[in-house]
Amino acid sequence: MRERESLLSVQAKKWTSNIYRQNHRWSEKNSRKRSMVESKWIHTIHVEKAGLEIVDKLGWTDKKKELAMMLTYLHDVARPLQAIMTETFSDTSGNFNHSEIGANMVAIQYPEFPGKSEVVEAIYWHACYKPEIKTDLISFIRDADKYGILKHLDFYINNKLFTDYLPRGDISSEVADAFEMKQPLNYQMIRVKSPADVFVSRMAWMFDLNFPETQQLFIENSIPSQMIALLNQYQTNSNNLDRIVATMSEWQHEVVTTT
Repeated sequence: MRERESLLSVQAKKWTSNIYRQNHRWSEKNSRKRSMVESKWIHTIHVEKAGLEIVDKLGWTDKKKELAMMLTYLHDVARPLQAIMTETFSDTSGNFNHSEIGANMVAIQYPEFPGKSEVVEAIYWHACYKPEIKTDLISFIRDADKYGILKHLDFYINNKLFTDYLPRGDISSEVADAFEMKQPLNYQMIRVKSPADVFVSRMAWMFDLNFPETQQLFIENSIPSQMIALLNQYQTNSNNLDRIVATMSEWQHEVVTTT
């Protein structure tokens, strides 16, 4: 799989890149929109590489691996259109749900192939807080999406597109409290108040990694310690920072002792 991409994977990457390229041209006169489109293509490449790491550990059939890798390219296919139309990546404030629209785009516009309905289903559920159904492909793309971001948090936290709407500030107690629950943060329930809060909310995605293999990769690649080093760049409340570090250590111990 790593040595030679399948034809379906190559086609999915080409189809997705053409959509990004087209929207990039449409955004030429708006530097912010253009940067948004570019950032999501970089994210797609991050997810592709993360997906390769994960799928190599799962022992799936070649056909299942093929569908999984198609998802790494197709999962955010609606993001560039979202950037052009709403100038935000929020699925709520911009009235544009990229998962639902992306699933519809693939269902209607993408050529037929065996397993297409499973891929469309996984795109639809890949970014929701808690999916109503769970399949291997849904779990895979949710893991690859988050693992790809967690491996490159420095790119996201240093990219002002994701934090320039917030004032500088410490980690809020509300976010630290939620992090201690060892669950991904529900943005409809908790309001992030600073770039530090956004960073911690991304860190909390580690609690939503589905496969033990993904959790092991996360720890083996020393991503927790890298995240803590990045978090230290903020002038943060030492008490809240200590709570987050302690929670991460507890979670790592639980993963190591149960896998």
